[in-house]
Amino acid sequence: AVQDETMNAALLALLRDAGHEPATPSNSSATLLRLGQDVFDVLMTDASCQDLHGSTILGFVKQTYPETWIVAVMWAQDPWREAHRSLADAMLAWPASINDVVQILNRRTA
Repeated sequence: AVQDETMNAALLALLRDAGHEPATPSNSSATLLRLGQDVFDVLMTDASCQDLHGSTILGFVKQTYPETWIVAVMWAQDPWREAHRSLADAMLAWPASINDVVQILNRRTA
């Protein structure tokens, strides 16, 4: 848990430094509510979330907010990985390093 908190803090700092305004909703339902309130250029989401199936949130965001670039974060061995690949603009295998995140964000701006 401490390692996740450290990674989350580093990730938030990285996103802010790259000019993004990160938001950290607590679950998928809160994410969907937040997307209805603000415009986001990038969505990094845990595609293995517990409250909504990853395909549900990824598909909804892709259809409703097509301008939002979607990064699905998931364990490399996740059985839904291939299904999510078609709904996401990029895949980030977890655990990931900050360098992995930088590479993903650089693809967005390339």
